[in-house]
Amino acid sequence: MRQQDYYKVVSKLEADQIKFRVSVTGNANASPGTPYSDLGRVFKIYVRKEDEGQALSSINAKR
Repeated sequence: MRQQDYYKVVSKLEADQIKFRVSVTGNANASPGTPYSDLGRVFKIYVRKEDEGQALSSINAKR
């Protein structure tokens, strides 16, 4: 998931007041002094099992 997609998903979940948590895995291969890159960065969004259907509807809604 790209960072801009992450922000879209999070804003949709927040708009529908769906509670979630996020795990971000950083780019361990980036060397100091190199330009910032999202390459290798992974965003994982977790919702409660009982909110999964509502979260999927929210994320896939055309807004």
